Amino acid sequence: MSKNYSFLDDELPKLSFDRIDYTLRDLFRQKRISHKDVREIVNNLAVYQNKLCFNSLEIGKWFQKLYFQEVVEYFQDPLNMYINTMLCNLLTSALNEEIIQLQDFNFTDEYIIKKINSSSKKKELEDIINKKKFDEFLLLKEKIKVKKRYIDPYILVNNEIKRISEVK
Repeated sequence: MSKNYSFLDDELPKLSFDRIDYTLRDLFRQKRISHKDVREIVNNLAVYQNKLCFNSLEIGKWFQKLYFQEVVEYFQDPLNMYINTMLCNLLTSALNEEIIQLQDFNFTDEYIIKKINSSSKKKELEDIINKKKFDEFLLLKEKIKVKKRYIDPYILVNNEIKRISEVK
């Protein structure tokens, strides 16, 4: 990632805007956090000494817990792993066969789905939706590499920046 956009998708275990975005968005959509919760978390974000951090230990620990729940319940959920893996394979194949183009990803999911449904890949997409090979996937699941997702955000404590794990 370019230094110009380091906060967008910074390396683990640092906090990043991308991690904040999908965690809050997903949990809000699932009605597990409220609009007020989202505002409270966002209002406690800060940049200090060129590091993205929380200015409250309590909020930082709360977000760390929410992020962990997101990882375990979404990213490591077998059905989500199946769908993400199969969609990745389908999209890669559709790109290679020029059914879709890279610039298509600038449009909506529906736009890409419509293009795939109008192609020889329609059945493949239907199979994913119908979880056709889910049982086979479960047998191979241990071989699927899952991106490590652990955060240890910086916290601003008395004008000093520390990781949550360093704060007693």
